[in-house]
Amino acid sequence: TWREDICPPGFFSTGGNMCLRCSTGSYKPLSSGGPNDCIPCAAGTTDDDAHPSTPCVVCPPSSYAPPGHSG
Repeated sequence: TWREDICPPGFFSTGGNMCLRCSTGSYKPLSSGGPNDCIPCAAGTTDDDAHPSTPCVVCPPSSYAPPGHSG
């Protein structure tokens, strides 16, 4: 039986037997759950390394990023 906790951090289960990467601008630090468990970057943070398992970081002073931002 397929288990969703088989997907590594940064990836989610499609409900089948596949793991897909969380989209850019989101992350998932734990090995569990479905696509809704990918956490979008909050306003004022950015996905600076585009790695799907690391959390978003606060924007530098005098800058702003909308929710789900990367770069």
